[in-house]
Amino acid sequence: MIAVITIAVLAVTSVLLFGFGLNLLYLTLRATRLKPPPPRALLTTAELRVCVQLPIYNERYVAERVLDAACDIDWPRDRFEVQVLDDSDDETVQILSRRVAHWRRRGVDVSHVRRGSRARAPS
Repeated sequence: MIAVITIAVLAVTSVLLFGFGLNLLYLTLRATRLKPPPPRALLTTAELRVCVQLPIYNERYVAERVLDAACDIDWPRDRFEVQVLDDSDDETVQILSRRVAHWRRRGVDVSHVRRGSRARAPS
């Protein structure tokens, strides 16, 4: 009796696995015959104007790298602007001033915006 049950279980699972394998083979063949999607149309007219804002507060160790990464974005220079919003009260101010001047010389529209105080304006 145990031998018959064992053979029956093996037969049923073998048939199920065979069906699963055939389905997998069918789906694989269908996938190889798929047409590639059409390429996306690139913007050929005027691209949008992009403004990247970098809020910075006492980030002397990363400020230069963040500004460099933002200015390295591949976008038409006449449609691209970077604003450094700096509230720092340490040497980050001088680091950013030097780096902003560097990127301006290279033709990137970069502005270094500083507030007089970090205090919130009255409501």
